[in-house]
Amino acid sequence: MRCVDFIYVGNLQKRDRFIENYRLLFLYAPDEVVRGVNEILDAMTSNKPQDDEAMKAKKKKIAESMLTLRKQFERKTKLSPDDFRHVT
Repeated sequence: MRCVDFIYVGNLQKRDRFIENYRLLFLYAPDEVVRGVNEILDAMTSNKPQDDEAMKAKKKKIAESMLTLRKQFERKTKLSPDDFRHVT
């Protein structure tokens, strides 16, 4: 979580590292850890504009794909596609 300051300072290298680590965390971390990190992300990015329908559909497919990958490592996961955050 040391890289979260990309939201404030716009450091692209830190942002990219955070995004990569979030995706790895989603694949390998316990459900509770993913949900805890999501709570922090939600609090820090709550002012994002609403996506259009095409973008929502694309994000849903990405989230479903990530969950499919996660189930290869965490077969008993209780996470759903809605638990994956599209950090940018």
